[in-house]
Amino acid sequence: MLRLWNNRTVRPYLLFGLTVAVFSLIGGTKVLSLTTVYSVFQHFATLGPVALALGLARNFDLSVAGVVGLAGCVAVLVSGYMSLNGPKEGPTWKSGPPIVDYAAGLAAAYAVSAALLQRHRSGEGQYIDVSLLDANLTLMASVLTQCANGGIDPQPAGNEAGNGDPCSTVYDTSDGKLAIGLNEEHQAQALLRHLGGETLACEPRFATDGERRKYQMELRATIQSRLRIQDASRWEDELNAIGVPAARVRSVPEAMGEEQFAARGFMHLFAADQSGVGKAVAVPLAPFRYAHSGPGVVRPPKAVGADNDAILKELGYTEESIQSLRQGGII
Repeated sequence: MLRLWNNRTVRPYLLFGLTVAVFSLIGGTKVLSLTTVYSVFQHFATLGPVALALGLARNFDLSVAGVVGLAGCVAVLVSGYMSLNGPKEGPTWKSGPPIVDYAAGLAAAYAVSAALLQRHRSGEGQYIDVSLLDANLTLMASVLTQCANGGIDPQPAGNEAGNGDPCSTVYDTSDGKLAIGLNEEHQAQALLRHLGGETLACEPRFATDGERRKYQMELRATIQSRLRIQDASRWEDELNAIGVPAARVRSVPEAMGEEQFAARGFMHLFAADQSGVGKAVAVPLAPFRYAHSGPGVVRPPKAVGADNDAILKELGYTEESIQSLRQGGII
């Protein structure tokens, strides 16, 4: 049996009780049931000094995450992630989409897949403890290693490139914004030559990486003055054609309208008579493809708590006890 219990269907404090119960049933970290893979999500996992103090407090999601509008908001704050977002000097920003929640979901899917392979080889089930904080820290691996091994205190960098390239940032064009990200000297030379010919490319202040860093403000002002003369799409095409990485900053609807988006078939559409809500519903698929028999969806998303009764009955709850839990607001 494989059971993923979404913590949105059960109050956090009840979920902790269920986790303790499962620990008891499976003997702590040693799984006694050879057929069970059990996965639990929490902000700070079920182990550690702050698991109970923060991650499993009553009304935690409502009072904290609900205010910020991000289910993994506390993990974002505690991990240091939010301190790195925003301009160099100014307020820190949270990320737009709830990326920590998504990262934890991907981590859980990976963990469950690995546990099922482990079970296939060893015959043993597994208890999987997924932490939103750990998932967030994984996304910050390069920052953590710099801090741990180089003594670097990471600071927000705005739109600066991670490698500090003086040409690389986001510029204004005649109709929108264009991001340029360079990694090699020949790319910088190609950019300058395309924007201003040999005169600009051979300008002593911009001739080498060291000089460009010294005169970064003047360099960017020069690049910006050139880029304003035409639209971002044309610059994107021209610069990529000469090996300069550049991309027009798109809105979400624009991104979804791209041929690449359609070619990958990233969204699956359930017709109105399939969705269960009386209208067509599109849902995203996995970010990878197989050569054959790849991932897909066979039914639309279920309503929150749709499987509560079935799961609780499997666990031995009677109809009366389930109704009592529902009346008490537990499920």
